Amino acid sequence: MKKIVAILMALMMLAALTACGKSNKESSNATQNGGQQEKIVLRLGFTNNEEHPNYLASKQFADAVAQRTNGLVEVQLAPNSLLGGEKDLAEGMTLGTVEMALLGTGGMRVYDDNMQLFFLPFLFNSREAAYKVLDGDIGKEISAMMESKAPVKILAYYENGYRHITNSERAIYTPEDLKGLKIRTPEIPALVATFKGLGANPTPMAFGELFTAMQQKTVDGQENPLVTIISSKFYEVQKYCSLTGHVWDPFALTISTAAWNKLTPENQAIVQEEAKKAADYQRSLCVKADEEGIEQLKSLGCEVNEVDLAVWQEATKFVYDEYAKQFGEELIAKIRAVK
Repeated sequence: MKKIVAILMALMMLAALTACGKSNKESSNATQNGGQQEKIVLRLGFTNNEEHPNYLASKQFADAVAQRTNGLVEVQLAPNSLLGGEKDLAEGMTLGTVEMALLGTGGMRVYDDNMQLFFLPFLFNSREAAYKVLDGDIGKEISAMMESKAPVKILAYYENGYRHITNSERAIYTPEDLKGLKIRTPEIPALVATFKGLGANPTPMAFGELFTAMQQKTVDGQENPLVTIISSKFYEVQKYCSLTGHVWDPFALTISTAAWNKLTPENQAIVQEEAKKAADYQRSLCVKADEEGIEQLKSLGCEVNEVDLAVWQEATKFVYDEYAKQFGEELIAKIRAVK
């Protein structure tokens, strides 16, 4: 009987020590995460596929956030428009049905129409100037414009990149070569006005509908960065690519204010830090894609040609006359002054 009692007492002590250890571990995890013990899931929606830099950088972001928060913050990736197009994503964050999204200019202008300033032709002096603008005080000013009108926070700016024109009809060297071509554009008035003024027939439509539209000849062509042209396999339905570089535009990595406020200050800091790291990584992938993209497109059967950028810059000045006052002449001047 004494042995049985001794064994029972030993088991009770062991159970107590185990529970104490578990409690200490949970307490440690909670301390490291500012007291947050309930797991938070953040779905990050975007329109690109798994081959695009947006996916690869967002995967890095999700993995790092999970590791640094001990799994208490999980970022679930939803590529390929699984949660809808950019307009759907923007509206979803307002309604509380989407926690995070990668929004291009089309998505951002759902909140603030002036965000389409990114689609003014030849706005940035260079890719490096664009980074300097978006990562500095001007970028904070632009972010504040949108955040003042929307229940979202911009964590960082990914790169969409330089947009070039592809089509299935003919090589485009000068603006005159665009005349009569049906070119798909995002639903952005400033860009539609640009192509209309150059003589094309701009056809706004959602990105998810674009490949089929080109395949069925609903449109003759489109304009997007090389990385998008290649990752979306547009070369299968487009014969010509002209390196116009008429627009450099970003993606905004955003989180709804409601989701942001659920995070502890410590986890907010982690999410913010990893967002900036992801943006740096994403940009490096886009630069590499541009460096390799021309030869890759050629190898895939697409005819690639350069253009005289000075001619295109001169031909698109009219867009500033129409939109500069709306978007803010002072802001545009500050952006264009950055070297």
